[in-house]
Amino acid sequence: MAEAATVKLDVPGRRRHSWLSRIPWFSTVILSAVILLGIAGPFVVPHDPIESNLMDSFTPPFQAGTYPLGTDNMGRDVLSRIVGGARISLIVGMTVVFVAGALGTVLAMMAGFFGGWWDSVIMRVTDTFLSLPYLMVALVMTAVLGPSVRNIIVVLVVIGWAGYARVLRAEVLKMKEADFIRLAITAGASRWKILIKHIFPNVVNTLVVLATLQLGTTIIAEASLSFLGMGVPPPHPSWGLMLAQGRDYITYAWWLCVWPGLAIMLTVLACNLLGDWLRVRLDPKFRQL
Repeated sequence: MAEAATVKLDVPGRRRHSWLSRIPWFSTVILSAVILLGIAGPFVVPHDPIESNLMDSFTPPFQAGTYPLGTDNMGRDVLSRIVGGARISLIVGMTVVFVAGALGTVLAMMAGFFGGWWDSVIMRVTDTFLSLPYLMVALVMTAVLGPSVRNIIVVLVVIGWAGYARVLRAEVLKMKEADFIRLAITAGASRWKILIKHIFPNVVNTLVVLATLQLGTTIIAEASLSFLGMGVPPPHPSWGLMLAQGRDYITYAWWLCVWPGLAIMLTVLACNLLGDWLRVRLDPKFRQL
């Protein structure tokens, strides 16, 4: 009896420890920090990210003073600009993922469920967009529309929905043949009711994984466009723009490229690791593991 009581007391602790050990702490900490800085950035930065002070230009990092990560060639605080860049990346990434994901999901459900000419037209358009070079098309479109945060969002949404449509259509086709869908059709449920109440909840898991992975891709795309001068216009802070401005001074001011490059790497890596973790945890095959 004593042994049985001991086992019962230990099981909850073991379960809590097992649950905590399964959380992707690296991704959680990094993405939480980016989200918090993106939301509260203007209230926590030590300096104005676009205010220049030529007397303090090229201040090295880790020096005594108010510039822990150093300053750039215009005397602007690198830490404040990285926090401001996190805000830009968060706005662009979240907006593109939400809008492109919603558009791709609607088209995928229509193509997979209705079939016929709906499927043919939507999938041929999807294949066309998927065949285009992602960054090249984004670069041309932003050159035509002009560099701005709004235009970056529009461009990335236009060329980003196709990935969702292609993957989710396959999920809808598989779900369409399920027994509970056939029973709903036999019971007289309308097509739109079946799509909203039965099919959509069963593709949400795949949608969440795709959105998480697409967030990292969007951040890289925004940084690439800003690096090439077609993204966020100066003097507004952007990680890609900071890399472009710091490359001319990399031989004697290494911190101008290292810190924004590290911010991009850690954020995208956290998105990819979180997406991979969600892919496993949201799969019913692994829920009991």
